[in-house]
Amino acid sequence: MFKLLFSFIVLFLTSYSYSQVTNPFFYEVTYEGKKSYILGSFHIGIGVNEFPSMVMEKFKNSKTHAYEMIIADEDYLNTLKMIHENPDEAVLKRYDEDSKKKTLLSVESQNKLMNLGIPKSFACKMTDSPESCFVVVYKDYVFNQEYKSIDLEFQVLSQKLDKEIVELENDEIRNHADELDQDAGFDGPTLEEFLECCLSYLETSSHEADAFIENYRKGNVESEDETLEPGMKYRNLSWMPKIKELLRRGDSFIIFGVAHLYGKYGILTLLEALGANVERFEP
Repeated sequence: MFKLLFSFIVLFLTSYSYSQVTNPFFYEVTYEGKKSYILGSFHIGIGVNEFPSMVMEKFKNSKTHAYEMIIADEDYLNTLKMIHENPDEAVLKRYDEDSKKKTLLSVESQNKLMNLGIPKSFACKMTDSPESCFVVVYKDYVFNQEYKSIDLEFQVLSQKLDKEIVELENDEIRNHADELDQDAGFDGPTLEEFLECCLSYLETSSHEADAFIENYRKGNVESEDETLEPGMKYRNLSWMPKIKELLRRGDSFIIFGVAHLYGKYGILTLLEALGANVERFEP
């Protein structure tokens, strides 16, 4: 559940950023004589306007755009608009409903939230729920509108450019991947543990997250270990039939999280096994 929580967090398009992605995880893939492109994304903290012109040129000129999951649908964008215009009404309404079923946070945790700059009106309503995790992790977005999302911004551009949009996975794939991870003991923390971890992290500093983002901009994100979590392996393998079809058609631009690129069952290895020629663009 928590692996997908970040993918459904409400984010919004942002203004100009002075930071730039100098060495993107951007690949040209040639299969059966046709060329397509793959971009490894970092789900938060990076904006579309940070990418080099070569990436944006290939994106705009490609016929088909594919994403690991579609988040920029009408309902999602309407929710963004509502939270952007009136976060109290949008989020607190959820907590009023949720508090009937969940446990309210302790006074100690509420004080921690307020020390982080989260208003008391939010802190006193928050429960051990995904919505609370959202507010904690993305407090700067909720209250200051600072966060950026490659995936969302690219998808909005795809719609504006009237491109064919393809989703690599569905709920069935995601749910089965979660089941595989649970069976293998990769289920992750409980909501309470996750929220406490978020609180502790934000109380100390955000330098580690900033370092991850800067490493992504420089192309220095470390390759995944050869032993992927079973859910990740399953997702990668499940994507391959659609990716193969997109490559066969050519002129496709495919975007998914950079963690899916590497390792024994990473997409790059699976593409090479397919017989595709894969070359990373040099900055």
